[in-house]
Amino acid sequence: MADTRTWFCCFLAFFCGTVLTSTARDTECKKQYFGDSSFVCVCSADQCDYVAANKLRIGDYSVYTSTMTGDRLTRRVYNIDIKPNISNTDITFTINSTHTYQQILGFGGAFTDAAGINILNLTKDVQDRLLESYYSPNGIEYTLGRIPMASCDFSTHPYSYDDVVGDFSLENFALTKEDLSFKIPIIQRALNMSQNILNIFFFRFVEEYSKNGIQLWGLTAQNEPTDGAIEGFSFQAMYFNETSQRDFIKLDLGPTLKARGHKDVKLMILDDNRIMLPRWAETVLQDPDAAQYVSGIAVHWYLNSFIPANILSITHDKCPDYFILSTEACAGSFPLTKPVMLGNWERGESYSHDVITDLQNWVTGWVDWNIALNMQGGPNWVENFVDSPVIVDAENDVFYKQPMYYHLGHFSKFVEPGSMRVDVKSDKTNDLLIVAFITNKKRITVVILNSENKAVKIHLYDIKSGYINAEVPARSIQTYTWMTK
Repeated sequence: MADTRTWFCCFLAFFCGTVLTSTARDTECKKQYFGDSSFVCVCSADQCDYVAANKLRIGDYSVYTSTMTGDRLTRRVYNIDIKPNISNTDITFTINSTHTYQQILGFGGAFTDAAGINILNLTKDVQDRLLESYYSPNGIEYTLGRIPMASCDFSTHPYSYDDVVGDFSLENFALTKEDLSFKIPIIQRALNMSQNILNIFFFRFVEEYSKNGIQLWGLTAQNEPTDGAIEGFSFQAMYFNETSQRDFIKLDLGPTLKARGHKDVKLMILDDNRIMLPRWAETVLQDPDAAQYVSGIAVHWYLNSFIPANILSITHDKCPDYFILSTEACAGSFPLTKPVMLGNWERGESYSHDVITDLQNWVTGWVDWNIALNMQGGPNWVENFVDSPVIVDAENDVFYKQPMYYHLGHFSKFVEPGSMRVDVKSDKTNDLLIVAFITNKKRITVVILNSENKAVKIHLYDIKSGYINAEVPARSIQTYTWMTK
């Protein structure tokens, strides 16, 4: 498994109303093929595709489409009908916006050292294009960001903040050049482009980042704590099992955060693969002395093929007062797989499949791993290379938007924090994956993934608005949005 491997991981919550404007340039996707199943969109100082704004009138709907063969978040607008009009339609989906489930926290990726290094290897204008692509209203509008505390494998070397033996008062604690050069400046620029970013160290990390204008929303008690039990594990990991994490939270971490005035920082347990659920959650949260400090349960995707997504619903039913957040995923992490596959559509589909099945089972958001890597899938000091939605080609001063980027954009762009998942019923068995929401702007938003090699005709029926008569293309992901009455 390849993932953060850092001692602790953090998320930041902050609001900023400033939006940077862009200089004039070509905004269509410049396609480039590297011999895989699809293409990337190339972005340079004067060329980078944007996502069209979703301006809607009552009675209209927008559909944004990405396909293996051509579209990338392409917007089209049609009228909502008062009755179904597709003959021999395959499926009717009924959207019930009065039946709601979990509230959404958001979607995003991690500000690792590697991501910062790669972004800063580009010229200033291209750096701006990359950050705009993720965080501005012209991009896919990420609202969550993950910050590794100190080094992880996606650093150029291992380091920490206080290597002085016996310094339990942390008098020698200090952020490093990696924070001050590769993380904080990139996060600050992202905040200045965003209309709504949420982000996730213990109290000194929280306080030091606050001094740099970054207010942290939450933290996890340990990244992948079970890695520390793997014999010969080659990089940063510290072992907890569920009982030792419970005791650490109730005896040390929780009381310290409260005493330092950080009781509102949201603490998450686990931050590891869902194969440990629901046992891990029950052990920690059935202890009231530990549970009082906990807000949520963080999960990773790396062993999902071994256990179905309904374990998340089982965990929710046992612990309904605690949110579940997916905090790490990346493609290309398993042995014998190629780290970077430029233009690979299947990796985008694997992302969307995981996002939808997570959301269908009470997960409140989904956070990708590195927001940008180089052509090799690094830098990574233990050569644990993986893929990323954005790959930086510093030699040519460009970056490549992978299909994974667009798949994630179908959620992050349209399902803002505070949206509620709503009920969807199908009139027959089918191979489409679908999830629906009502947003703060009173829009119904539906995301549909078709991983099959044939198009499917559908009705989307909203009792308040009418029928959407549509066709979901083969090998596509679509987002439908309309104003609810």
